[in-house]
Amino acid sequence: LFEYGSAAAGSGDFDLADQIWQKLVSREPNNAEILWRLAAEYGKLSLFTKAGALFAKAAKLDPGNLDMQLSLASHLARTSSVDETCAVLKKCVALMNGEWAHFYSAYLDRYDNKVADAEQQFRDLLASRPQDAQVLSSCHLELARILDRTERFDEAMDHLEEAKNIVSD
Repeated sequence: LFEYGSAAAGSGDFDLADQIWQKLVSREPNNAEILWRLAAEYGKLSLFTKAGALFAKAAKLDPGNLDMQLSLASHLARTSSVDETCAVLKKCVALMNGEWAHFYSAYLDRYDNKVADAEQQFRDLLASRPQDAQVLSSCHLELARILDRTERFDEAMDHLEEAKNIVSD
């Protein structure tokens, strides 16, 4: 049914796709994987209310699945409040480990306007010499944003330059 609905959507028959997918949801109401995949399909069709409901249900059914939690967070970031998005992102950080977990923890603090805490976390992460080049460049970029916001422009430019150098290597 999933593929049949996708084929209908691909041919432009969105009503048929929706009917087929609703049938699939009624048959598999507690299958987080199917609900998650359907949510992504609804999102592609800009049916954000249906997508959001399915992302939320899939994430609730499988709370330990980082991909499902991230999908819900991404959807909420585009369609909901900052508080709702932050709550789900905090769950995501709790499921992560390593450098990305530290990065997102600092990022959430910056997003939540805890600028001093975020700055310290980014500095600590940079001092630990992250192995992932994306984490490293993202830390420099986020720190540059904080420094720019706090009118430390020269240091902000230094971090922007460092981020650019990492990405271009």
